[in-house]
Amino acid sequence: MATATVEVLPSKNTKSKASAKAKPKANLKAVPKPIAKKTIISHKFDGDTIKVIGDKIPVREGSRRAEIFTLFKDDMPLNEFLVAARKIRGGAPDVQIALDKKYIELV
Repeated sequence: MATATVEVLPSKNTKSKASAKAKPKANLKAVPKPIAKKTIISHKFDGDTIKVIGDKIPVREGSRRAEIFTLFKDDMPLNEFLVAARKIRGGAPDVQIALDKKYIELV
C-alpha cells in the first residue's frame, strides 16, 4: 500500500486577528469643505439715459443677446432697460457689451 505525504505550509498571513485589533487606530481628521471664491462684478456707468448710435445690432441675429439689444431705445432710462432685460436674463453686462461695440452711448 502506498502512502502519500502532504506538507502543510503556513499561510502568508501569519498575524492573528487578535493582534490586528490591538493596533491603535490612526487619528483621522475631517477635511474641511473647499471655500468657493465669490466673484463680485460691479458695473458703474457714467450716464443714466441710453442713446442708440449704431445702425445695426452688433451681435448675431436670432440670439438671446440680439433680443436683449432690441430693448435699447433712444432716451430710455438705464434702470428701465435693466428691469426689462432681467425678464429675459439680461442686465448690466449687456449694457457694457453694447458700449464696447459702440452701439449705444450713455448721456
